[in-house]
Amino acid sequence: LKRNCPRKMKYQGAFVIALLLCVAAVADEIQPNIYTASNVVKSSTGITADLTLTTSADTRFGSSLPNLKFVASYDNNYQVHIKITDASTFRWEIPIDNSHTISQGDLSNALYNVDIQESPFSFSVSRRSNNEVLFTTDSSTITSQEYFYFAPQLIQLPTSLPSTSQIYGLGERIHEFKLYNQDDYYVTFALDNPSPYDNGKAPGKNMYGPHPFYLESRTNNDGVTYHGVFFANTNAQDAHLTQGNLAWHSVGGIVEMYFFLGDEPLDVIKQYQTLVGIPMMVPFWGLGWH
Repeated sequence: LKRNCPRKMKYQGAFVIALLLCVAAVADEIQPNIYTASNVVKSSTGITADLTLTTSADTRFGSSLPNLKFVASYDNNYQVHIKITDASTFRWEIPIDNSHTISQGDLSNALYNVDIQESPFSFSVSRRSNNEVLFTTDSSTITSQEYFYFAPQLIQLPTSLPSTSQIYGLGERIHEFKLYNQDDYYVTFALDNPSPYDNGKAPGKNMYGPHPFYLESRTNNDGVTYHGVFFANTNAQDAHLTQGNLAWHSVGGIVEMYFFLGDEPLDVIKQYQTLVGIPMMVPFWGLGWH
């Protein structure tokens, strides 16, 4: 870690980006946090479980947290909410009011399934219609050597991706419409770069606003399917895209994710905007660089 991290950083933004670069430098050296799930409770509205660390704590980013709480909430038929938090100490989380998206009716027609494996712990979200796994932390499916990790100064959350996966979003940046997946890092931290082109290579060249949301399309026997994932975290973050894998890193906070399943891309975006709010229309002269 010392070998890969700069010793002096003048500005806070540079410090955060350097920290993310340090994470990138040692990501494949970090041993996975192996947790076991217990007290698993499944109901018609979600799943809860207690997670206990069963491996030695890695201390490079603070000691790995020994006890976590897993909660999956079935908000409505197309939206599922996942949280993994420190079971003993409060960590900052965004005070999102999602009550307006929670259905009080029948969820038997939900478009998704959520499953957890107890030992070693992993969770997955899949599409009910064809059982296609949309997101999984199962280490046996991860080929990038980036595994689930939860420490005070680093959260690492990986998933495998099929060969037909196309990822869009993770703004704000100037880039081709589709994001690269050739060992590319996309930083979501407001750097106020004036007019950069972000080629996915370090250091990050993102712009004014962090938008940790991506839209994914997949081609399968059902044609093309779409879903979105929102990482509700305000800390400095990045997403590491490789062929067959996506790993999300954050330097703090908690794991909080929303999954949106829709028939078309517009449906997914509408579901996301229903949760976070509709953007305000600004005057033409206020668009700045654009």
